[in-house]
Amino acid sequence: MVRSTSVRSLLIPLSMVVGAAFWGCGGASGGPTDQPGDEGAAGGAGGKEDAWDDANAPGVFGVSSLRIEQLQKETALKGYLPEKPWSDTYWPLEDKGLSNRWNGGGSFETFEAQRDDAVKALAGDGYESTWKLSPAEKYDILVGDASYGLTKEGWDVFAQYKDYEYDWSWMGHCHGWAPAAYLEKAPKAGVMVTIAGKRVLFTEGDIRGLLTKVHATNGTTGGTRFLGTRCNARTIVRDDLGRIVDGTVYAAKADAPKQADTSTATTIYIDRNFWNQYHIITYREAPESQQIKVLQATAQAEKPSDAFLVDVYASVEDYSAGKREKQAVFVYNKECRDTNAGSFHLVLVQYLSDENAPEKKRGFVMDVTREDEVWNQPVYGFESKITSVANLADIQDPFAKFRAPGTVKIAQVESTVFYGAERGPYVDYTEDNSSLIHSKSYRYSLEIDANGYVIGGEWDRGSSAPDFLWAPQGTVVDSALMRYAPVAKVHACSLQADRAHSLTLPSGQAIEVVDCEL
Repeated sequence: MVRSTSVRSLLIPLSMVVGAAFWGCGGASGGPTDQPGDEGAAGGAGGKEDAWDDANAPGVFGVSSLRIEQLQKETALKGYLPEKPWSDTYWPLEDKGLSNRWNGGGSFETFEAQRDDAVKALAGDGYESTWKLSPAEKYDILVGDASYGLTKEGWDVFAQYKDYEYDWSWMGHCHGWAPAAYLEKAPKAGVMVTIAGKRVLFTEGDIRGLLTKVHATNGTTGGTRFLGTRCNARTIVRDDLGRIVDGTVYAAKADAPKQADTSTATTIYIDRNFWNQYHIITYREAPESQQIKVLQATAQAEKPSDAFLVDVYASVEDYSAGKREKQAVFVYNKECRDTNAGSFHLVLVQYLSDENAPEKKRGFVMDVTREDEVWNQPVYGFESKITSVANLADIQDPFAKFRAPGTVKIAQVESTVFYGAERGPYVDYTEDNSSLIHSKSYRYSLEIDANGYVIGGEWDRGSSAPDFLWAPQGTVVDSALMRYAPVAKVHACSLQADRAHSLTLPSGQAIEVVDCEL
């Protein structure tokens, strides 16, 4: 989950890169004249417009553009999945994830101490000696792993981050829980599994945890659809419109050349973006400027902590000739400005709205925060209002210079998105604690072309926005760490509530349990 801070050198001349790799920079041409293009578009002159690019084009998420008349239909303005996503903890890495004995089964200074205690507990009589083991320990027992490999993994990951210089309490397994919460049925009962003559109790909290872990650890047969790009910035810079800028160039402090003099900020507008491949960008210092400059990162800066030391060139020709204009400090924010608002709305409508039959509705995951922290939440539903549709030529539009090429109308939209939130774990669940739904409101505008199709969008000043959307496709495949089938078998038993019987735990709590031989 941590961004690499290494900087790659550019090994070929920029002129060759620009000539050979206009990746995603083409317009939306090539299809029928009354259809919007779905290809990425970096924008027209200067690349200043906020049309969706390759990472934000609706097609990457399996949806297409729609006409504004379609979006105004009552059935397109709201919708929910047939079932609420179920809740789980995100199993923080600082607590050693699924290796944590969350139910009060003791804490340990080393993995070896925990493993030895688990071996001793398994040698006891009855489930009473093992029922408070961690979900990872119960999985290791389930698959016959005497080395307790999944339990050890929790300790190993903890060791990787325990001295991390930044707060990492947010790191965990929400990327597993969020898809599991809508792809898997909520467990209905605990499961008493007989394994090699031993009875091991998987509580509902354990089962939810293992479903979370298997989705966090394992891939899927169809890969993952992903809309937007991940924002890794701890320093997010906005312009006077409240719009996240592409990036900011600062002069370095005279007495501290690796630190930015924040009083010297210059906003840049990216023209051609090779940052992820070469840490190099061509840019303009104003949307209407004809001068294209070049910057290339050379090292990590000290302040801000997510900034880079860069060489700046006054032109592509100066870059090719090695004529550096100056050294500076650069903060890259481009990946923090998406998800494109137009694509976001098209996903809401085509995944969740009542235009779809209940069985055709699809869930997806949304990172609800912009900054470097990632909070993946399973989306449950939405309600939208299209408050106005106006000709661009007839209104005073503060975002006019950033509109997608071909925009002739602007639709103002207010949407509330409902999503699952973390809670638990619990030994068992009731209707009151099984699911927790939160909501977030968004304000944005849709950019509409002459044929009535959505071709882009802008987030309103002051509105929050999701960092990215994603959705796994296909079925879960096994990984070297974890097999899906054993977890799926325990889960399937938990769904057989008609076979459940009451069991009084050593704690005195009564729960429903299904007996299963696996």
